[in-house]
Amino acid sequence: MTRVTGSTALLVNELAGTAAVLVIVALPWVLGGLHPTREDLTWTILLAFATGFTSISALVLFVLDLARFEAKSGDEGDGQ
Repeated sequence: MTRVTGSTALLVNELAGTAAVLVIVALPWVLGGLHPTREDLTWTILLAFATGFTSISALVLFVLDLARFEAKSGDEGDGQ
């Protein structure tokens, strides 16, 4: 699986994001039953924001590391 993403960090981010989505879907019903309150939904919204922020941060850091790697190897201007 690491070959597909090119990075172990992106693979872990993808797996953690998938698990977080499952928790986001189930959390209101776990906390509030069939009729969740606003407080129950607040925890879900906060978890969704945290998951999105973590995912975007991991992707940005990966792209910055990739650009730095290309600059060091001299492959930046090849166009390939």
